Amino acid sequence: MRFLDGRLGYEVIREICIYTYAALREPGGSKKMTVYTKSFVKYSLFHNAKAPSNQFPTLQAQITCSDASYNQVAYLWFHRSDTVPDSYVSSDGRLNLYFPIERLQEIITTLRYEKPLKATIVTDASGKAAQAYLAANEPEPVGEQEGV
Repeated sequence: MRFLDGRLGYEVIREICIYTYAALREPGGSKKMTVYTKSFVKYSLFHNAKAPSNQFPTLQAQITCSDASYNQVAYLWFHRSDTVPDSYVSSDGRLNLYFPIERLQEIITTLRYEKPLKATIVTDASGKAAQAYLAANEPEPVGEQEGV
């Protein structure tokens, strides 16, 4: 996948990782971050017709990401853009990444055409997500229809 400025997706992710690593280091050099990554090969999508008023009132859609054995490893949650919560790692180790609903089509396109994929959350020393992203696991060949 290429971005509008011509960079490949993995180049952008590498840049984000380097920036995050540098930003989360103490002056003395000790790391203050933890990286959680889950690879997945399957997904299921659900669109919320009407959210219950007392639970997830801004949830618009959700994608469940699973490994080859159908173990659920990550959830991609899509909320109204004015109410996107912070991403987090749940107590059972599953990743919960939150996006504005406007990014749903873009992410579905990534799920359809890229493989393998991984979800990643980078947390700071307090456990709060400093970065959360969806990325292709491997660099891909240059050119349209690279596998054709």
